[in-house]
Amino acid sequence: MIKTLFLALFALLSINLQAQTSGFLTNLLQKADSSYFTPFLKQENGHEIQIVYGQIDRSSGIPRITHHFHNLHSNYWYPASSIKLPVAALALEFVHKLGIEGLDKNSKIIHGASRPEQSLAVFDSSALELYPSIGHYIRKVCLYSDNDAYNRLFELLGQSYINERLMELGVRAPRILHRVGISGFDAESNKWINPISIFNGDSLAYYRGAAFREYRSNYIPQDQLLGKGFYKDGNLINEPMDFSSKNYIPLDALLSVIERVMMPEAFAKNKQLNISREDYKFLWKAMGQYPKESMSPKLNDMEDGYVKFFLNGGEGKRINKHTRIFNKVGFAYGYLTDVAYIVDFKNQVEFFLGAVIHVNENRIFN
Repeated sequence: MIKTLFLALFALLSINLQAQTSGFLTNLLQKADSSYFTPFLKQENGHEIQIVYGQIDRSSGIPRITHHFHNLHSNYWYPASSIKLPVAALALEFVHKLGIEGLDKNSKIIHGASRPEQSLAVFDSSALELYPSIGHYIRKVCLYSDNDAYNRLFELLGQSYINERLMELGVRAPRILHRVGISGFDAESNKWINPISIFNGDSLAYYRGAAFREYRSNYIPQDQLLGKGFYKDGNLINEPMDFSSKNYIPLDALLSVIERVMMPEAFAKNKQLNISREDYKFLWKAMGQYPKESMSPKLNDMEDGYVKFFLNGGEGKRINKHTRIFNKVGFAYGYLTDVAYIVDFKNQVEFFLGAVIHVNENRIFN
């Protein structure tokens, strides 16, 4: 049923849209086949649906993006792996801004370990070169949402750099504070990042020691105590779970990162990523590739629909060959998220779309 919802939402927004009113999406959903949407849109069902649609107008030569919202709110929701894309984009910018001759996204990067909970990263069997690089970590994040790859990019940048740079770019209210999918870290230890070495061939070209990178957000989303209970150390705790130290970013802000990556010319120069044209092309390819198209890492066992919730439903083969989805998904604690740039080359349709739905019916987390 969730797959059907995402397919129907895509179909609705693939038409030529003209309305500019703030209630546009709500009206469109109400006019749609109620068998798809009505059960989900009822807030008492706890689905907490949010939708942001970015309509693209290229008539003036420079693309202009107009946004329409449905139920965009300030309550907390967990973005899960969708926050990996902002970190990946900033990591690409980081190595570009270093400006060190011979260093780029494909240079070997080694993570040391300075604390008991941290780990080394010196080898990557999924890379053709058999060593880690920022570029390979980004491909792994985009192609199959690899947790370790994201964590290594997080350890390159740290809390303060990530959030402060996003705000400089005009991305509102980010709160990216922690690694994902790994045990042993708490709110305090996530403020510490590993020592980093980047090589030009066999020669060390950049080193940054272990560092403390704390970020305290001034933006506090509402209702950060969620659910009816949660599991901790195998025991059920019958009280709401506290998400106040968890990652967060508003849905419209998250979509704006995709917009900056895919259409930088729609933003003022100082609100664009400081990366090269080749870097943009690299990101576009990583975000738009299907797993079986990848040579490094090799992912022949993954279907095209994997990590493509819109249109493909997150499973199976591609529905058609003339559509590309440049996106990042997230799925944890019952929150299912996708933010995407979708283009239908055959019918010349393009738009940005972000959506969140909560699917944990029993409201018990972990």
